[in-house]
Amino acid sequence: MTDVVKLAGAMYGMDNIDRDIRRERIAQEEKFPDQHLCDGTGKGLWRNKANTQKILNDAYGKAGSLTWQHVLEEEVLEAFAEKDPKLLRAELVQVAAVCVRWIQDIDGAREVSQT
Repeated sequence: MTDVVKLAGAMYGMDNIDRDIRRERIAQEEKFPDQHLCDGTGKGLWRNKANTQKILNDAYGKAGSLTWQHVLEEEVLEAFAEKDPKLLRAELVQVAAVCVRWIQDIDGAREVSQT
C-alpha cells in the first residue's frame, strides 16, 4: 500500500467528522461556558487497568475478536493513568484519533450498506 493510499484512508470523511466535532464543542461551550476542571488522572489504579486491557486486547486480536470498544478502552485507561500534562495530552490525542477512526469505520460501513 502506498503512502498516498494510506493518507487517503486516514483522511476519509474528515471534513464531516471535523464539522460534527466542532458543532459538539460549540454546544458544550454554550451549555458549560468557561468550564475548567482538574485532570483527576495519574492514580496507580488506572495504570493497572490499562496494562490489563492491553493484555486482553492482545488476546482479542489473536482470537480475531478485537473491537473498537476494546481499543478505545485501552487508550482511555492509558490517559487516566497519566499524570504528566504533556504525556496526558499525547494520550488524549490518541483517544481522539481512535474515536475519529471508529467514526470513519461507522461512516464507511453506512456508505457501503447504502450502495
